Amino acid sequence: MELLNKNVNILMPEIISRHHNDILKRYADSAENNISVIHRNNNIVFGKTKSGFIFPINLKIIPIYHAVKDETEFLGILRRNKIFKNQA
Repeated sequence: MELLNKNVNILMPEIISRHHNDILKRYADSAENNISVIHRNNNIVFGKTKSGFIFPINLKIIPIYHAVKDETEFLGILRRNKIFKNQA
């Protein structure tokens, strides 16, 4: 419930989160919606815990067109990266 109605940026390291909204805006504004990072499956990116610990995660992002709002929203599916799971 702590994340309900919050920006996803709070789950990212600051160096990434400061550019996140610009990246999504460029994606949504482009005619082709062609950012390869969005379409690849299982990107390895970094997440941030509530205490500030940064760790690798696998991320899949699915763009979803919302007809009522006439805009694109994004569904992110994340899971802890298995390669690093037992080393942290």
